[in-house]
Amino acid sequence: MSARTCIFFGSPQIIQRGSSEIEKYRKLLESGTVKGIKFFPGHDPYYPTDERCLPYYELCEKLNVPVLFHTGENSGDSDCAKWNDPKYIVDIAKKYPKLKVIITHYYWPKMEYCYETTKDVPNIYFETAAMADAEVIEKSGGIEKVREVLQKTISDRPDKVLFGTDWPMCKIEEHIELVKSLGLSKNVEDGVFYKNSARVYSLDANL
Repeated sequence: MSARTCIFFGSPQIIQRGSSEIEKYRKLLESGTVKGIKFFPGHDPYYPTDERCLPYYELCEKLNVPVLFHTGENSGDSDCAKWNDPKYIVDIAKKYPKLKVIITHYYWPKMEYCYETTKDVPNIYFETAAMADAEVIEKSGGIEKVREVLQKTISDRPDKVLFGTDWPMCKIEEHIELVKSLGLSKNVEDGVFYKNSARVYSLDANL
């Protein structure tokens, strides 16, 4: 994929509009304008299992496009993580076994809990966004703890970790350095950086 390739995601306003925009998102997804739908439980007070989200999951499963979940704390707000606990995401992944489910931020700072909760669910993926951020690293127990959980995940399921940064809030270069510090083979590293994403988002890896 070229450095100029842009991938767009939709993000329904669950609290304000519920599932009323489902037809709008159907058209966006079917046209390829957006490549997935991201939900922000914790930014807004709803759980991933909220019934207003279910029509979107059903649509994405039918169209073979992923859903993404913001997880973990927000900077300065630890209480918000109760809304995006991975146990709820596991419930969704099991309810829709053909749905590709992506956990972003690895439920920081409780990354080990996230790993243990999700490790046996085959349709759950992970994105590295914000995992190289200084606050995330400090609150998650240090850089070695972050590396450890990524290494375990990749060792178990090398095709299930996707590169992400949360730019512009976080630095792209620091996330590249994090992945390169994991000691991966070139093939596995290429998977994390772009091949896994190309497969999950149904992209041409040669773009």
